[in-house]
Amino acid sequence: MSDELKDTNLVEVVKRNGDFRKNYGVLVGALLYLRSVSAVRGGSVFWNAVIALAAAGVTALLQKYGLPIITGH
Repeated sequence: MSDELKDTNLVEVVKRNGDFRKNYGVLVGALLYLRSVSAVRGGSVFWNAVIALAAAGVTALLQKYGLPIITGH
């Protein structure tokens, strides 16, 4: 698929993001939007988002409780 066609499809998906949110609610609309962008890009946006959320959670836990190996507690 040419880059121009991918860009056109991505623009169309972004325009429909408001429709997803309006018809399906915020959470389901966001999930549908991410899956649509993933389909257009050919990459895995969903799994990248899951990994980013997991990393943020681990970072928050480390900030709250510390890392026993480093802190020596």
